[in-house]
Amino acid sequence: GSLGSLLGGHYSDIRRRVRKGGDLDVAMVAACAGVPLVALALAPVPAAVQLLGAVLAPIAIYAFFPALQTTLVEIVEPKRHGIVYALHIFCLSGIGAAVGPFFVGAVSDWTGDLLSALSLILVALVAAAVLSVRTGRRIRAQARADGLTS
Repeated sequence: GSLGSLLGGHYSDIRRRVRKGGDLDVAMVAACAGVPLVALALAPVPAAVQLLGAVLAPIAIYAFFPALQTTLVEIVEPKRHGIVYALHIFCLSGIGAAVGPFFVGAVSDWTGDLLSALSLILVALVAAAVLSVRTGRRIRAQARADGLTS
């Protein structure tokens, strides 16, 4: 996770210099990269291949998060940064860490299949990629409307 965060932050900084909202390009790529890696970790393949997916998937997933932090700074007025960061951390850690395992367990109980429940991660990563693209487009559209270069 730490390596993913550092890589995501580094490449987000580079992309942001290329275009407005460019850091969200990195978030989209990271989320998309996470899909096959998580699928590999869950697939009925040799253990070494599963291990490769299980090691690389968190790197991709954590590379997604630095762009979220910088996007918050860009789209929220400075006097609101504290509350927005607090809400962001609450959603990631509070709700995500508390409700996520409960939801996976509930789906596992409902379907009788833990693998199906864990596969929900794939849906979340695809949703994250789509939302990253849409948010980046919106940031660039707003910059054009404000007369800034995109």
